[in-house]
Amino acid sequence: MDKLKAKLAEIGRGRMVGPEQKRLTLSNIAQEYLQDYEVRGLRSLDTAKGRVTHLKDFFGEDTKALSITTDQVRAYQLHRKQEGAEAATINRETSALARIFTLAIKAGKLSWRPPFSDRLEEAAARQGFFEVGDYHAIREHLPDAYRGVLDFGYLSGLGT
Repeated sequence: MDKLKAKLAEIGRGRMVGPEQKRLTLSNIAQEYLQDYEVRGLRSLDTAKGRVTHLKDFFGEDTKALSITTDQVRAYQLHRKQEGAEAATINRETSALARIFTLAIKAGKLSWRPPFSDRLEEAAARQGFFEVGDYHAIREHLPDAYRGVLDFGYLSGLGT
């Protein structure tokens, strides 16, 4: 009788879940995400692997995919913030988790995913760069001992 009630509750929420879906772990569905990066030839595969590692470290590799909730995603965001991660990094990681679920749905492995709508406020993108004239104006006010270091950084792009 309890199984029947559970199935009726799933139907009521629009979440019919079969036994295969209940067995899927975060590691199982994250593999699709990494394969997608490889198939599409994206150069940021190492970055994607790092994001997956952070997600697995928090949620656990063997965590059932369907047990990940919106509240847990918020807890993940707080955890990463407390670790010192920037809001942009956390947003990319939670976007990766959303993509992991989306790919699993497209592959027919899952029928639903938790909502991932709460993004953290990111700092504004850097604006303004030194033009050659600005650089020379600043350079003229520095002691000779610092000019070589400044020249190297400016010309090599290490100052950006």
